[in-house]
Amino acid sequence: MTTLRKVTLFALLFFTSNAFAWYEEFTTRIGTIVHGDNFIAIGGIRSGRGLNISGGSINGVVLNAPLVLQVGMDRDEFIAAMRTSGILD
Repeated sequence: MTTLRKVTLFALLFFTSNAFAWYEEFTTRIGTIVHGDNFIAIGGIRSGRGLNISGGSINGVVLNAPLVLQVGMDRDEFIAAMRTSGILD
C-alpha cells in the first residue's frame, strides 16, 4: 500500500469514528439538554445513545412533534430536532 493510501485510510477512519464525539449543553424550554460523546441527558435523566419522546409534555411544555435525539446526530441535526419539537427557540 502506498503511503498516500495509508494516510487517507487512517484519516477516514479517524474522522468517521470521531465525527459525532462532541459535548455541548443546550438551555431549552424544558431544561438543560446535554449531548455527550455517548449519551443524551435531560435534567437528571441520562439515556444511552438516544432519546425518543413520542408526544405529550415535559415540564409543562407541550411538544409540537416527537422529540428524537441521537448521539449519532451532528450538531445541526440535533438543534433542528429540538426546534421541530418546539423546545428550542
